[in-house]
Amino acid sequence: MAEITTPKKFIQMPIYDLKGLGLNSTDKVIYSEIFTMLNVMDKCFMSNARLAEGAEVSLKSASRSVNKLKKIGLINVKMVYKPNSKQIENRYITLSPNMRGGYPQKSGGVSSNMRRGIPKYVQDNRLFNILSNKEEEEEEASLEFYKSVWPEPNEILQSKLRNLVKVHSQILFDHAISVAASNGVTSKTSYVYLSKILADWKKNKVVDVKTADEYMKNRNKDKGSPKAKKSYKKKTVKESLPEWAEDGYKAPKQSIDKDKKAQLEKELRQIDGDNHE
Repeated sequence: MAEITTPKKFIQMPIYDLKGLGLNSTDKVIYSEIFTMLNVMDKCFMSNARLAEGAEVSLKSASRSVNKLKKIGLINVKMVYKPNSKQIENRYITLSPNMRGGYPQKSGGVSSNMRRGIPKYVQDNRLFNILSNKEEEEEEASLEFYKSVWPEPNEILQSKLRNLVKVHSQILFDHAISVAASNGVTSKTSYVYLSKILADWKKNKVVDVKTADEYMKNRNKDKGSPKAKKSYKKKTVKESLPEWAEDGYKAPKQSIDKDKKAQLEKELRQIDGDNHE
């Protein structure tokens, strides 16, 4: 059976604990979601996005309510980080040791008096509150890792980033952030870069960090290798000179017809005679 991670069928609202604290309706519903999870499971690691989904409010409103509940001392929030990393592995929410309503609390849960007051049908309905939290935890952790590199994304961008985690896995999404950060990618182009590199990895059957690093190394190597350049050597055309222009050229002797020769000599004598006159 999958672990219960989110109230799906009902929530419980301890109204006496919430009176006179200046809470609005959203604050009370968010608190009731947390309260119910702790009653049912003794632990709550719901993300702000999941709380917002259950209360049917915006992520910004849910985050504001969580911060308000922390500030007035109704809940405690603890971040658990992965070893030697800034990456958040889990976020646990517990009720404060001394609730404003005066009920003594167990660590991580609600009072034993309250627990005895839970009707049997509520406990039986735990089966209806089952919703896998693994995917949500991965999305939330990846968003926190994103925010450790760039400013907090707006709701639209958060939705797009969550989808990348769903499609490509948290491991590859987080590694893509690391690659982007090392390449100086800015927040404005972060989503485009992440979506492109993850799509490229998927296309080339990258399944984990090791294969991603190997693929990137080989790709960078291919980019850095000089490509064979095409030769555009001009074709030399050898021109031959006419015979008369070559050194040592001698004009061939031509035979003249006797009649033509006699006529030419006659004309030359006439020219000479004219010149003497």
